[in-house]
Amino acid sequence: MRLRALNDGLRGFNCTNSPTFTEQFARVQERFGVQEELDKLLFLVSDQSLSLLPEYHQRIKVLQTLQYVDAGGAVQLKGRVACQISCHELLLTELLFENALSSLEPEESAALLACLVFTQNTQVVPHITKTLQEGIKQVVAVAQRIGDLQRDCGIGQSAEDFVAQLKFGLTEVVYCWARGMVRPRPVCPSVCLSVLLLAPSVSHLYLVQAVSPVYTCVYL
Repeated sequence: MRLRALNDGLRGFNCTNSPTFTEQFARVQERFGVQEELDKLLFLVSDQSLSLLPEYHQRIKVLQTLQYVDAGGAVQLKGRVACQISCHELLLTELLFENALSSLEPEESAALLACLVFTQNTQVVPHITKTLQEGIKQVVAVAQRIGDLQRDCGIGQSAEDFVAQLKFGLTEVVYCWARGMVRPRPVCPSVCLSVLLLAPSVSHLYLVQAVSPVYTCVYL
């Protein structure tokens, strides 16, 4: 529709009939290109482009402290692992390298990791096993440590807010679902469980296929 309107409007311009139209158009196009490049350069030297620079250095300091990058900015092993994770990169990587999931059964890992993708607040207290309760405490402890470190490095988000991102409202449901005790409800397919990477400290690979044929979860 818009292309048609532009074509119709173009027919009303007499300048297109000029024998030097191509040359004039090239000059105007070149001018607009130069202006666009000038706008980019002006932005780079403006205060607006530098507004996020302090936060950038703060986050680099966090990565250096956790040994994701070295003092020269080179990416280390933990950093390469984190690059392959799409959400809660620091938390998942720390859990991997602390071997936090190795003692869990696959369905327990699935239930625990549901907190990373479930975002709704709920008042329901999950009835879960003692192993899962200990797993939740460990996840929260790691998240608290990362939140404290980020605060110490100057990042504005508090440790409490960082930990509050984790929602354990679906832990019980996913645990039962992974064990085949319940059929998937409409809320279950929305839970995309994280796929973890193989770390040197992990020696076993578990492949768990959930009740729904669409979702297959891999746990290391």
